[in-house]
Amino acid sequence: AEDMFFRLVEQMVEREGITEKHKAEQPMEWVSKMNALREATTGIVNAKVIFVQTESNMKAIKARL
Repeated sequence: AEDMFFRLVEQMVEREGITEKHKAEQPMEWVSKMNALREATTGIVNAKVIFVQTESNMKAIKARL
């Protein structure tokens, strides 16, 4: 999950054009964008991990029945 998070953040930063120059010139806006991006990425990763985990658990429960 952690690797997925960092990979997605890196991809989204690139797509959004968030750069070190932006960080230096407009730090508050950069922080705001990065926080929003990380929050969105956390939601994506959680949804994928929880969905996969739940699906795996359901299969294991069904196999026991």
